[in-house]
Amino acid sequence: MMKRLVLSLLTALAAAALCACGQDVVIGTETDYIHVDGLYVDTAYQDPAGGDLLMVYLCYTVFTPDRTLSVDSRSTALTIHGAGSFPAAHYPGQCDFMASYYYSSYLKDVYVGAPLAVAETFLIPRSALEEGQVITLANQRIPEMDQLTLSTDDLILCPGEEAVAQAADPTGYDRMLALHTPASPAAAAQVQAAVNGLSWSCYIGANAYQVTFSAPDGFAISTPQEDYQGTYAVEEGFLVCHPPDGDPVAIPYTWEGDGSLALDLLAAFDEKDR
Repeated sequence: MMKRLVLSLLTALAAAALCACGQDVVIGTETDYIHVDGLYVDTAYQDPAGGDLLMVYLCYTVFTPDRTLSVDSRSTALTIHGAGSFPAAHYPGQCDFMASYYYSSYLKDVYVGAPLAVAETFLIPRSALEEGQVITLANQRIPEMDQLTLSTDDLILCPGEEAVAQAADPTGYDRMLALHTPASPAAAAQVQAAVNGLSWSCYIGANAYQVTFSAPDGFAISTPQEDYQGTYAVEEGFLVCHPPDGDPVAIPYTWEGDGSLALDLLAAFDEKDR
């Protein structure tokens, strides 16, 4: 079950208390440069270190009325007053189903008249997310972000990262779900005919990555860390390579105008950009 908590009187009272202490606080979720679309918590998140941390998603849209901005998904500090400040970090694959949002460690330019939806992620102790706490944001790359005031009462609770995607980006989620639908036998055979017997390669920095496909559904992947083989499955927009051990590798593909198949190996292997 998802629970949406919106800006409340408690937020205003807390912000007013801060003002009384001499701090200027603008209550709201929007300035001329940014609109906060939502704050989401994955209540089903399992901390790999065994701690009591939860994944928090900050989704916002950047506008720029007067200058070019450069933004990424790891430049915001989220402060919960009374609990501490938490820096954003990029966790590969965390926003795979939020296709409408930019989620990357790489900087992306935002131009006047061309807004960009951005997602950032934070690991925050469960105890810091108690109701009624004032939240402020800071990001040197985005003017006026520090003028926003939110509350832990604004958090939208979701049981899992896909539930977060459904709540934050239903259109993008549906698009990704469609691309991950298993291809029909005829479509799968067409893709297999286009890739089997061929290799694709890319470089990420100085590191080389290569994938080779073989009939009927075999693959071999070579990375700087390891080489491995297995079988692949064809989805509507991905080739999903299943190794004997470990997580599958999903490689996006598109059909070119000349009938050839283009594979996006960077999207599959560059952990800074997914």
